[in-house]
Amino acid sequence: MKNFYFLKSLGVLCLVIVLGACSHTVPVSNITVSTPIGLSKISGRYAAQVQTGGWVLSAKSKNGGLTFRDYSINLNGSYLNAMQEGLKVSLENVEFVSEVMTPAQLKEKGFDAQIVVYQGSADAAYSVLPGLWTMTLGEISLATTLAIIVPEAGLKYQQSLDEKGEGNMESIMGSQVEEALAKATGNAIDKIVKSTLLYVRDGIHSTKSNSKPA
Repeated sequence: MKNFYFLKSLGVLCLVIVLGACSHTVPVSNITVSTPIGLSKISGRYAAQVQTGGWVLSAKSKNGGLTFRDYSINLNGSYLNAMQEGLKVSLENVEFVSEVMTPAQLKEKGFDAQIVVYQGSADAAYSVLPGLWTMTLGEISLATTLAIIVPEAGLKYQQSLDEKGEGNMESIMGSQVEEALAKATGNAIDKIVKSTLLYVRDGIHSTKSNSKPA
């Protein structure tokens, strides 16, 4: 009989561990990135490539405790949509392409420049702070590299960027990890897209200034 209860308890413990260790998928919605009011579109005709596919993250607990679950987050679709929409509202004329073009190809097709946005490092984590009201904090860190290629000289501008998004949730019913991570994901995408677009503006202005004859 003792062995029976021991095995039963062991089975329950194993079930708890398995359920606690399984992975959950965080839903990621498309977001709208607003550009600063008063900024006009950048004149010219541009090719743009936005690299995607590399941001499928696994968020792990930073403080352990009873929460051992991993949360899977696929940022690629939402990020690609936000970056492309941001480029559309920032540039007078933009065509999205699937590869990096050579200076000769840019000249042949009549582009003033190509804008390339590479995906860099990315990280996701969450913390659960128990209390009368349970606080759940989601954290998403994203990095991109912006490159601008011109027909006359090839790579003319490059800038590395990184941003961090956070999402806080409070609940008396327990942790809300998925909600906190979803909020952090939206904030991180919003920040990295806005930062990249500002440097696109700076980079194009820089390449145009440098191309003027002395």
